[in-house]
Amino acid sequence: MLEGNKIGAGDGWLAVRSSRRIQIILSHYCHYDNLYCLQYKKLTDPEKAYSVFETDGVRKYDIHVQGLSTGMYQVRKLTISPQYGSSFDAWMEMGRPEYLREEEIAYLKHISVPKLQIETMQLDGSYAAECLLGPHEVQLIILSEM
Repeated sequence: MLEGNKIGAGDGWLAVRSSRRIQIILSHYCHYDNLYCLQYKKLTDPEKAYSVFETDGVRKYDIHVQGLSTGMYQVRKLTISPQYGSSFDAWMEMGRPEYLREEEIAYLKHISVPKLQIETMQLDGSYAAECLLGPHEVQLIILSEM
């Protein structure tokens, strides 16, 4: 959950600041393609789930945060994408069972977690990063003062 006051927002991003951290959430939203919108039919084949979306490659965000205190920061990046944190894609890899047993549900819960990257760095008043998100990807960046 994002905590703090909004410090900026735009197409596909939002940034909030609390007393000791900044959270930035980025997304690469993909809308349904025009053909699917005009001829909407309920999908019956999960294999085709991604085929109904416009996919325009990678979305690039240039992150620039100013006004930080000088010091050590922990930068945590959590990523949800078809490869990380997607229970749908994990279910597809599992073989698309129609009914899930308790241990299969537990397995999906266990492996469907965001990718986590942690870096500690010295910042001198600002932070900059380039973030590249694939289709359907969401990334949360947390800058925490240490």
